[in-house]
Amino acid sequence: MNIKFNAIVHDTIKIKKIACGGSHTLALTRTGELYSWGYGEDGQLGIEGLKCIKVPERIIFSGDRRISKVYTGYA
Repeated sequence: MNIKFNAIVHDTIKIKKIACGGSHTLALTRTGELYSWGYGEDGQLGIEGLKCIKVPERIIFSGDRRISKVYTGYA
């Protein structure tokens, strides 16, 4: 699968897990970073103010949090 990451170091990003929803996708890297893209009008992307993005965008979390699993849904 070819995904164009919107990051300067895109060639070093290693994906650990992918979760696909009805119209959005989450990708968890081996280093625990979380990226999202797709339709997000209802907040699915986890990035405030974004309704739809075509390339993965990193989700920034406050505090010291480590993401280990990702899930999406479709309703």
